[in-house]
Amino acid sequence: MKAPDSTDATEAPPPPGSRKTNWRLFFAILLAPAALTFLRVANHGHPMEDWLLPPLVLFGSVAAGIACAILGEPRTSKMSGTRRVFLIVLWSVILIGWSLAFCFVGCSLG
Repeated sequence: MKAPDSTDATEAPPPPGSRKTNWRLFFAILLAPAALTFLRVANHGHPMEDWLLPPLVLFGSVAAGIACAILGEPRTSKMSGTRRVFLIVLWSVILIGWSLAFCFVGCSLG
């Protein structure tokens, strides 16, 4: 009789909600647009003279908010599909607002 090989066995997928949120990555992504805004203003002087700053703030905050809402998704994995999507969209809007607020702080500190 042949012993079962470890490559032959199929592993069961992890149960929903077992994946944990990487909080360091979460906050790094959320604060990245603010840090870039701060560095851009600190190196280039007045923020109104820089044409790259408004798109960086707006698009960076939107991208960071959506990415952080998706990273925080394991917390909602035990819910139904519609409620889960609604919560991800809701958290995206909230986190976009937080990221924009951090960008304004970064701009005023720079």
